[in-house]
Order: sequence, then structure tokens, then C-alpha cells
Amino acid sequence: MTKISMDSFGKGIRGILVLVCLTLALAVPTAFSEPTDIAALRQKAEQGDAISQFDLGIRYTHGRGIAQNDEEAVRWFRKAAEQGLPEAQYNLARRYSDGLGVARDDKEAFRWYRAAAEQGLPEAQVNLGRMYGEGQGTVKNDEEAFRWLRKAAEQGVSTAQYNLGVMYANGRSVAEDNAEAARWFRKAAEQGYAEAQYNLGVIYKNGRGVAKNDQESIKWYREAAEQGYMDAQFWLGHAYTQGLGVTQDYEEAVRWFRKASDQGHPEAQSKLGMLYAQGLGVPKNIPEATRLLQEAAEKGWEGKVSLSGLYALINDPVKAMMWINLAVEEASSNQIPRLAELRNIQSEMRGKITAEQIAEAERLAKEWRPARP
Repeated sequence: MTKISMDSFGKGIRGILVLVCLTLALAVPTAFSEPTDIAALRQKAEQGDAISQFDLGIRYTHGRGIAQNDEEAVRWFRKAAEQGLPEAQYNLARRYSDGLGVARDDKEAFRWYRAAAEQGLPEAQVNLGRMYGEGQGTVKNDEEAFRWLRKAAEQGVSTAQYNLGVMYANGRSVAEDNAEAARWFRKAAEQGYAEAQYNLGVIYKNGRGVAKNDQESIKWYREAAEQGYMDAQFWLGHAYTQGLGVTQDYEEAVRWFRKASDQGHPEAQSKLGMLYAQGLGVPKNIPEATRLLQEAAEKGWEGKVSLSGLYALINDPVKAMMWINLAVEEASSNQIPRLAELRNIQSEMRGKITAEQIAEAERLAKEWRPARP
């Protein structure tokens, strides 16, 4: 969905519209807050009191004072929703969206989100905007997606503010406007929304819509990284290896690359592997470097390039050739921008080894392929 390329915009603005996934409870207090009040609560609900019906639906949802039962939750949410209670309409939509207690039905989810959104419920407005944006349960309509997301964003919902930033960044249903993207990402980021914090870091790193500022970029990467956002952890590690906005510190680079690597981030695995290979920020450990780079190589051409570099470093030209061949093959099929650069590396390596070594590298690559999808 994203229009911004990964090469021109760092790892790239995150471009997916995100759904709010909360179960809403009413902010108003209810007299029926203890398990012993269930009978009285049920009596009021059966007499048609919408708030009691909604409260009973919440209790069935969470098993509070009553056995958890998704079907009963749906039944009571529906009764309250049909009386126009927006929180009940939202929760009923969530049930249809997730297929909890009822068969999944995107059209019904859309219908109930819209009912709640039209009453001004911001969480419903976010999800309605997302459904319009994805064409889920309705005809895809970016203009309607933008309209509903803006309504929720103006009510301070961080998910909507983030989504609005994505739409401005990618010129989706609105003229591309990096300054507006930065403004909305900042609003969400200041509320602690990790993906918006990461995107704000990308924006400051590249100077799109704001003045380029490595220190400000690092500030927002760090905010997201400390929440466990692995792309931010990777870029924070990268900043420490290069001294971008921070003092160069390989030990800190290792720390952040490891956090991202432990979550399966292939580029972090590659970078961490090479630090182990060179003994930078961590004791030199070729077996650990090999393990990390092999994991990364299974996931993409970047890892294959790094694994080729490791084998070149430890003077194993056949395996170095094998992995650069596999990297070029994968990069070629995906038409990545660095393909010409990789082909030059491949050509240089071929010029330094024998015909027998080239043939052996090709044989090893051929053996490796069939075991992979």
C-alpha cells in the first residue's frame, strides 16, 4: 500500500491502516458492579434498559460475576445496539469483525461501526475509516476513509492520528503533504503510539516535511524502541554503529540489534552477525556470527549478502560465492534497486577464484534451493 520507497525513506513509513481493537465499556458508573447484583442487572436488562443490557454483554465478555459466554455477550450487545447505544453498536461490530460469538461478517461489522460512528464514537470512526480504506465489508473508498479517520483524529484518538499521517505521507485520497504527515504522526507519537514514534524518527532522519535532524530522529526511534518496536530498535542500533545523532558506540549497537534480532528482524540479525564476526562491541565469535547470518539469509537477499561477506572475511571463497549467487538470484527476481551493485560484487568475486571453485559454489547453491519454498 505504501508509495514511499524503502530506499528513499529509510525503512519506510509504515503504510498499513490499523484497526482499533478495544472492548469498550461505558464511562458512566452502574449500580450493578458486584457479582451479587447479577440477578437484578439481568432483570433490568430484560425489561429493556439499554445500559443494563450493555453491562450484561460486558460481563459475559469478560466472565465478571458470570460464566464467560461469547454468544450471550453478542445477544445482549445486540439488544442495546438496536436501542441506539453507540458503545454497544461498536462492541457488536467488533464481534462480527472477529467472529466471536457470531459468524464473522464484515458487512454486519461495517453496518454497526457506521451506526456508532455517526453518533460520534471515535473508536468506531477509526474502524469505519479503516474498512473504507481496505474495502472490507464495503466498496473501497479512500475519500470516505480519510473523512472518518479525520473525525476520530480530531477527537484525539492516536490510532486515527497515525492512520491520517500514513494517508498524508502516501498521498492517499489527499495531496501528499509531508508536513501534515509529520504533524499527525507527532500527535500520535506524543500519546505513546510506537509506530507513529518510529515514523516520526524516519521523517526526521530524511528531512521530509521537517528539517533533517538526527538527534530528533534518535529521540523518536528510542521512544519506539523502548516499547519493543523492532524496526526502531534496528535503526537505533544502526545509528550507534554510524554515530548518527549519537556518539558511536558498538556496545549500544549490539544491545539494540540484539533486541530486534530476538524478534526475528533479519537486518538486525545481519548487522549483529557482522559485529560478532569482527568483534565490535562484543567478543569475536564466528560460530555465533554464522548462526545469526544463516537465520537472516533464510529470510531475504540482504542476509545472503551479509553471509557471503562473512565467508569472504574468513577466507572461504566458495561459500562466499555461493551466497552472493543466491543473493543476486533473489534480488533479480524482486527487481531491487541494488541489483547492479550486487552483480558487480558477484563479478569481482568470480574474477578472484578458479573455474572449479565457481562450479562448486553453483553446486552448493543448487543443493540449498530445493529445501526452501
